[in-house]
Amino acid sequence: MNPPIDLPESKPPLIRLWACSVLLGLLDALITALVFSYIHDIRCAFHCGTGVLRDFIHITLLSILSLPVLGLFLYGYLPVRASLSPWARFFLRLPIVCLCGLWGAFYVAFPFGCRYF
Repeated sequence: MNPPIDLPESKPPLIRLWACSVLLGLLDALITALVFSYIHDIRCAFHCGTGVLRDFIHITLLSILSLPVLGLFLYGYLPVRASLSPWARFFLRLPIVCLCGLWGAFYVAFPFGCRYF
């Protein structure tokens, strides 16, 4: 009978955690650019609605795309959060805070305030 083989993990957990954080930051930047485009298209007097609809669909798809990345990030972050320094915890959580702020602004505040743009 052969002894079990210990296979090394493909990526160390902290590298995967930082990679997920950077990926969430990139998704935040893309969603922010699309939100600015959405605001511009709403304020434009000559739009026919296609630009607003296109931006809304892209923001929604990127938000759905960021959910698995957010889950993978939380799966890796929760076990190691006690061993991280306060600055590392701050910089790791910053993209999540920005993403939740964007979701709150776009899906909660904008539907009620779009008539005032």
